[in-house]
Amino acid sequence: SFTVGKFDTPEPKRVKRERRRERSKPTIVRMNKYLSSPLNIKINTPSSRYIESASEQLSPRDEGIMLHKVFENASSRKDIEVAIEALHIDGLLSRQECSALIAQVRTALDNTIAGRWFDGSWKSVRRESNIISGNDIRRPDRVMISDDEVVVVDYKFGQEGKLYQRQMSDYISLLRQMGYKRVSGYIWYVRESRIEEVI
Repeated sequence: SFTVGKFDTPEPKRVKRERRRERSKPTIVRMNKYLSSPLNIKINTPSSRYIESASEQLSPRDEGIMLHKVFENASSRKDIEVAIEALHIDGLLSRQECSALIAQVRTALDNTIAGRWFDGSWKSVRRESNIISGNDIRRPDRVMISDDEVVVVDYKFGQEGKLYQRQMSDYISLLRQMGYKRVSGYIWYVRESRIEEVI
């Protein structure tokens, strides 16, 4: 037979209680001198790229990113305004920026053909849906379908470009190949409140 270690008899309960009490006492350490430096930590959150400080205005790029997302998920005018308000509630927009964006969108929808795109009358609205042609995949921002008409829209937030027109022409051509007869396409330069029809 083998014996490893030393076998002690069980401790009396009184000794166990005293040891437990000793372990539970807090250890107090007195520090007479210690080094410190000012705390300067910058925390980046998902909203940091939108808001650097309360005094700064929303950059055109960030405004474009947010409005694109707003339009992408909207079926109606009300959806757009609710989504912009949600950006304020989430801390991505100040109250002033929120009101300015809502006013800008209202003006565009009241005074341009864009108002029809968000009037809720379309039979089907496809947002960011793929159009697959052979090995090529195209993804227009918004395609609205009624019984005898299809309207395709791309939102742009930068400078006008020939590339956008070619891209829209490709969307229109693909939709016609799919059997839709009345197809119209528009590029909406949102920040400039300008809509360009592509034939």
